[in-house]
Amino acid sequence: MIHIYYESIHGRGRQMISLCCILRNEEKNLKQFLSHYKGLADEVIIVDTGSKDKTIKTAKKFTNRIFSFRWQDDFSIARNFSIEKASKRWILWLDPDEIIDKKDFWEIRQLTEKSAFLGFRLIQETYFRNKLVSTRGICKLFRNNKGIQFSYPVHETVRQSIKASSGRIGKTGIRVKHYPELGKWKSAYYFELLEKKKKEFPESSWRKELENEVKLFKQLEIQP
Repeated sequence: MIHIYYESIHGRGRQMISLCCILRNEEKNLKQFLSHYKGLADEVIIVDTGSKDKTIKTAKKFTNRIFSFRWQDDFSIARNFSIEKASKRWILWLDPDEIIDKKDFWEIRQLTEKSAFLGFRLIQETYFRNKLVSTRGICKLFRNNKGIQFSYPVHETVRQSIKASSGRIGKTGIRVKHYPELGKWKSAYYFELLEKKKKEFPESSWRKELENEVKLFKQLEIQP
């Protein structure tokens, strides 16, 4: 995990946002990712789950605070580990293949000034081979509150914990453009997780969401 402290667009006096990210083998994307959010994040926390490439070497160009986390076949566990390390008042969680236009940074800052919501839903647009293949709302920005935790092993979300605390999630029009490296390995992994977890979540919206993604993979001809 990496902690990086940047001077934000609000200056040093307003330390509001921790950018939390988990990654593995992101040498190709990491430098551009960290540089892009330099103007937004007051603190950057990255959890490395076992990179074999030059990810850590690349990260050291930005910081020497690097920490590792043993992968446990569950994205929510790794996400929760990352947010435990956050020290700022709000958490923005992203992966190195997700891009928010810099023109929206100011709006994100403004959202953190509002007290009526525990989190905000951003719109994730997923692209495959330069084509928009899915759009969904995700609570990507939320308060750094010990009661807020991620759930589900994949397509993890904080929605349930915010709802359990009677909190509100606000809607935004902010787009998060997602450019995943999809392939048969990921589809096969999702199939495996679905089989493992379907008894644990027999009728959950999470299971339905995962099944829909598997169908999408089949349509894109990247099924295992």
